[in-house]
Amino acid sequence: MFMEETTAEIHKTRPRRGRRSRRGTDLFSAILYLTIFVIVIAGTIAIYNSVMTGVRNVQLQTLMMRTAASVESSFRAFPTYDSGSLLEIIKSRGEFSDREIYEAGGTYHMRSPFGTDMSVDGDPPHNFTITVNDLKKSPCEKLLVTMIDAGRTVHGVTVNTSTVTLPYSNADISTRCSGAIDGLYDVGITF
Repeated sequence: MFMEETTAEIHKTRPRRGRRSRRGTDLFSAILYLTIFVIVIAGTIAIYNSVMTGVRNVQLQTLMMRTAASVESSFRAFPTYDSGSLLEIIKSRGEFSDREIYEAGGTYHMRSPFGTDMSVDGDPPHNFTITVNDLKKSPCEKLLVTMIDAGRTVHGVTVNTSTVTLPYSNADISTRCSGAIDGLYDVGITF
């Protein structure tokens, strides 16, 4: 009988856990889970933005090559370019979507994959310049390096009206695509 009483006493004297500790999580655990969740979301957003910038870089390079090929094809029979915008001429060929080249107020405009304005202007007699406005540092550098390395004949490069000297080097490009007060660069490539 001594054993039975001892067992009964043990059960009676065992401290009972409070209501809050029986609910599942406490405030500290909730804050910890929320912090981990925020870090995971922030990392996912950073990776997404990085991937999308890479995709837009490739799209911009492709658009530049398509635009240069379209201008050269439009003037193949007589390769003398007029001064001023060539967008109406290349839009009339039907090679660009309305999202890429559009008309507003009687004037044609071109939009880059970064959502910035582009222009295509004749540089008489035998050159034309494609300009992409308001690019950030990374797309500025990637566009110039790719266009110069693409094997196309590039006659001139300007970044924010500053000419990149011949022969082009990655150091020159990196220097030109940095230091702007607003962090945006207008890149002009003359073919």
